[in-house]
Amino acid sequence: KALSEVEKQFYPHSYSRVQEKSNWLQRRVMGPLATKLVKAGLDLDKMYVYDPMDVNNPGINSSSNRLALTPIVKAKPTHLFAALPYLRNIVVVASARNSMVERAYKHEVMKKYGAYPGFLFYHAGTKMKEKEEALEFFKKNGFVVVDLTVKQDWEIDDTPVLTTPVIRKPKKEGLVALNCVRNASDRINTRWSLEEEADRIKDPEFVIQLKFSKDDSTNRLHHWEHQASLYILDLFGAKGGITNNRIAHSNWINKGAKDFEEYVIDNICDYISNSAAIKEFWAFNPRRILDDYVNRYMSKKGLIRLIYSTPALRAEHALVNNMTEEDKKYVYLWEHCLKKSFTKAVDLTTLLNAIPLDPINKQVIDKIQANELIDILDYSALQTVLTDVTKSSHAQKALEVFISILK
Repeated sequence: KALSEVEKQFYPHSYSRVQEKSNWLQRRVMGPLATKLVKAGLDLDKMYVYDPMDVNNPGINSSSNRLALTPIVKAKPTHLFAALPYLRNIVVVASARNSMVERAYKHEVMKKYGAYPGFLFYHAGTKMKEKEEALEFFKKNGFVVVDLTVKQDWEIDDTPVLTTPVIRKPKKEGLVALNCVRNASDRINTRWSLEEEADRIKDPEFVIQLKFSKDDSTNRLHHWEHQASLYILDLFGAKGGITNNRIAHSNWINKGAKDFEEYVIDNICDYISNSAAIKEFWAFNPRRILDDYVNRYMSKKGLIRLIYSTPALRAEHALVNNMTEEDKKYVYLWEHCLKKSFTKAVDLTTLLNAIPLDPINKQVIDKIQANELIDILDYSALQTVLTDVTKSSHAQKALEVFISILK
């Protein structure tokens, strides 16, 4: 009767009628139920409407929301007929969500009252006390309860089961090696570490705790961005292991393995501190050169960067860079550490910047400043041409002309 009265009322705008329809179920049914749930100490977030047509959840259809569950505080049907299934005082209580719908429609309550689409659903926990409290609440408040927290009669199989001996797989030793989270496409995904053939390490130098999931694609290791994560796998992937268990992580630390972050940062800083090639390069580091001359030669900044980043031009001006690809990876990772303000990485900055700039840098910069032909060059276009000097005859010719101008 109260539901039909909504249709009879006068509304100045059609929008007002739609709003009244949408709010009716909340005001007359769901709101009072939510209040009772909270007062009884039950978890309101576990109370839903099961709505296969999704009329209580506008904008989300069944294909994207397979179970079509809507929290009761958000249930606002767009038509009054969509509210009818929830006025029968039938509630389904279950611990498992995925199988809940199929089991509910097989229940004798649905056979007796009619298995109309849509019903109230409470997702009870697995603890006995929580289930009992939920069932007691709904029965006390006059609900017809579909109790799926226990097996139903039709789910019990009395057929004798012939037992066969269980062959247990031998327990694998050690941890899955960190480099197993990388696939052939240079993507990082922890599910690769779940494969049977994943390499293991018995005595890891470090251990990292990561979430294991067949669907979890992190594409990074903790806070390290993607490229830095790949470099870490290149340099340290075979030396450490991974676990998804906090206690196991602590146990391996107690056995002598270092924590992942500490190990990586220590090794990066130690490597750079002892690298002759990196220290030699630091006397010709273009970033330091730009910092030193940027105020005096702002207009030449692009050209300076181009000269220092082009191997052939560096060699022409005796700007030393004998770093290997491995050295460059360590420097890249160290710069990533600086962004995070790790103390050891910041301290290394002081050590490196104490290396004096080679006088050759000053000579090159002064030569550029004094060269009147420099101002007619298009640095960006020149940089594009010089991208691949070894394969392009045009690039090689441009390089020769540029070198002549610089002289």
